[in-house]
Amino acid sequence: MKKAALIFCLFAFFASNSVFAKNMTPVPVEETSWKMLQNANVEFSRGNYGQAVKFANAAKQNRKAESEYDLFVLDKALSPRQVKKAGDEFDPVIEVLNERGEKEAVSILRRCLDLHGKEYFKDSVSNLLKWLKERESFPEAEYLIGKIYQAEGEYDFARQYFEKAREKSSLLDIPRSLIDILYSMAELEENSGKTDRYEALLLNVLKEDKNYMNRAMRKAFLRTVDADKEDGPDKFFLFYRAESYNTVRALFHLGQLYESRPQDQEKALECYGLACVEAFTHVFTILTEREMTYSYTTFSGFLAECGRYPDVIDWARENNVWSSMCSFASMCEKRGKKVFAGNMYLQMAGNIPDDFYRNKAQTLLIRLNEKSVENQ
Repeated sequence: MKKAALIFCLFAFFASNSVFAKNMTPVPVEETSWKMLQNANVEFSRGNYGQAVKFANAAKQNRKAESEYDLFVLDKALSPRQVKKAGDEFDPVIEVLNERGEKEAVSILRRCLDLHGKEYFKDSVSNLLKWLKERESFPEAEYLIGKIYQAEGEYDFARQYFEKAREKSSLLDIPRSLIDILYSMAELEENSGKTDRYEALLLNVLKEDKNYMNRAMRKAFLRTVDADKEDGPDKFFLFYRAESYNTVRALFHLGQLYESRPQDQEKALECYGLACVEAFTHVFTILTEREMTYSYTTFSGFLAECGRYPDVIDWARENNVWSSMCSFASMCEKRGKKVFAGNMYLQMAGNIPDDFYRNKAQTLLIRLNEKSVENQ
């Protein structure tokens, strides 16, 4: 698809104002912004990028119309003196609106509260109205258009839309979607060869990861590795827990970046190690929820248990878990901790539920043993 076709689809909807907003009628259920976005995602997954952009723009237009209509209804319902006397807190205002039979206004308020809760709006109807005005933007749709441009190799346009999505991330219906936006932005900069931006975005993902900010924990990792004991890997995954499963990929990619820099080898080891622990913690929680009698004993037993669940295997593959484990062991070997590394290779070679990484661990183990023989 040519760039011109994309641009045409992007601006076609901007030529006219929303009919729904002009007439102040609600957007039909079958044409809601989320329905349009779902259609856009379906077309994107099929590779129909022109249709995907068309639906994404419809989603943006209809989100604006939805916001304007909600504001119109609330402004009308909140105008009477009786309602104003109720104050600005939700409960008394909703009570008066119910007494006055303003069912639609109450429904809008409750829908917004179901999405974010009273605390988000500081129990203020006025704050909710301000938020609704800002909610004319639809960052999820901006993000999808950015992904379409990225798929087409139009990185400058993709960057613009990703940035729009990030700027309006406070309006995301699912706040953690911001991490997906940051990951896409990081991938874009990596493909563009802009290493500094790539690193900055990965660090941005980790900004809310309290484990990464916990320097003492990372130093504890190193002490366990540096002890260089045969049971080191088993103890490593016994001693440490860190909950933050959605930052595992960022740690892995940051580890790769640091591994490529001679001066950052210890940072690489720490990133890989934390990625392993965060992934382990997430999967361990899943296993204990599914099997009440399961308890961790050895690293190899844990890996074997992972192999029983296809969804766990898929998640691990998508989040570079097996690769992080191999890289962690390899960095331990580079650090001179060959006993720790060798035992980890051995347990992975026999139990990782992935043929590629099981073979990789076997190869790394063979090479380590050959080096040991040569040095005797």
